[in-house]
Amino acid sequence: MSTKRPVARERFGDIPLLRDVDDRMYQLIAQGTGGKSNPWDGLLECAFAGGETILREGDYCDGAYYIISGTVEMTF
Repeated sequence: MSTKRPVARERFGDIPLLRDVDDRMYQLIAQGTGGKSNPWDGLLECAFAGGETILREGDYCDGAYYIISGTVEMTF
């Protein structure tokens, strides 16, 4: 993985899945996470180089990937 960092609240508008999360909803979610300073701390922005393997069959993965730009080739 080339880069990996938490997604800043300011970037939500760039991510279609999170675009409608307004400040009120953000605060409601924050209240439901035990007061963490960033309730989205598990949401990471990752960048991969061309040709880099993201995940192999059998690898453990407890999340999901959302493609913001570029393309991904999947083989089964």
